Amino acid sequence: MSLLESLVAYNPVEKSFLEFHAANPHVYAALVELAWRAKRQGHDKVGIDMLHAVARWYSMIGQNVVGSGEFLLNNNHRPYYARLIMLQESELFGMFDVREIQVPSSLEALYVLRLREEPASLSTPGEL
Repeated sequence: MSLLESLVAYNPVEKSFLEFHAANPHVYAALVELAWRAKRQGHDKVGIDMLHAVARWYSMIGQNVVGSGEFLLNNNHRPYYARLIMLQESELFGMFDVREIQVPSSLEALYVLRLREEPASLSTPGEL
C-alpha cells in the first residue's frame, strides 16, 4: 500500500469525498466552471463555500452549470474540492484560501508539496 493510499484509508472523510467525486464528476466540472467564471471577471480569490452554494442554487432551479445531475453536496467535501481543483487546474492554483486539514490527507499532502513549489505570495499568515 502506498503512502497516499494509507492516508486515504486513514481519513474516512477523504475516502467519502473520493468515492463521491468518482461517482459525480459533474460536481467537479461545475465548481471548476464557476471558478473560471470568477477568474474571467477579474477575481483572483473566491470561496469554495460560495461556489458550492451557487452550484446547489443552479441545480435547485433546474439550471445546472454544466451537464446534468443533482447537487447533493456534502459540506465536508468542500476543502477537498478546493485542493483538488487547485491541483488539477494549474491556472486556478491559489484561487482558494485553505486551512490545514487536521486529519492526515493525501490531498493535503499533495497540496503542501505543490505550495512549496509556488511563490510565497499564494499563502497568507495562518494558512498553508
